[in-house]
Amino acid sequence: MIAFVKGFSTKLSLQIQMLILALVSVFVLFVGLRNQTDIIDILQGILPRLLILGAVWLLFLGKKVLAAYLILFLMQFSSGVTDLVEWVLSYSIGANNFFLFDFTLIINAVICAYLAILILSIFLVDGYKIQPLNIKKSSLWILYAFFMLYIYINNSFASVLLVTLYLFIIYNARSLKALLFLMACYIVNIPLNIIERFIDNTWKFVRINIWVTDFFGIFILYLIVMQFLSLPKLKAQE
Repeated sequence: MIAFVKGFSTKLSLQIQMLILALVSVFVLFVGLRNQTDIIDILQGILPRLLILGAVWLLFLGKKVLAAYLILFLMQFSSGVTDLVEWVLSYSIGANNFFLFDFTLIINAVICAYLAILILSIFLVDGYKIQPLNIKKSSLWILYAFFMLYIYINNSFASVLLVTLYLFIIYNARSLKALLFLMACYIVNIPLNIIERFIDNTWKFVRINIWVTDFFGIFILYLIVMQFLSLPKLKAQE
């Protein structure tokens, strides 16, 4: 079993892995577009996924394959197998039925298992090297601090730890573009949410703390864009 897992990544050429990754990417976008008819809902479903996939592809094409698979697995498919098992065990004797079946359960489970085996295989073959922390530009630290403050206010401290893990994986792969893409995926929908409130005329019922958090998120999105535009200069300094 260990020999099979260890040899799994070497049996699949990089071209085949790229083809599979492309198919998985299409599936991720399909899930984001399912049952969406309104243009804003479509954008809200697809933009965060596009940014996540953008980060994954930047890592993959930059030959940081393990980091690419880790991000894709953790952010999109980590619960694939457990979701399928939960459905299999959802049968109720009294109701004489299962939970409503969705074909994506099987696809998610297959992708989850594929990525898990591939990640373990690459880890057993190449290991995982932790690079020394080397951020010379203070604006990146400021952006990180603001971003984590937003995650904490809008979610929880547990979310801060989880997102920090994602960002560490990408930074350790030394891909600042992918890092900014991943940050943006958490806040890219804020402008759309605000527009939707005015279209639906529900803006007057939104509490002030939500408005404050949203405008703080827009400010961070601005910082991310500015940081992205300054990347050539930043790389030159490093």
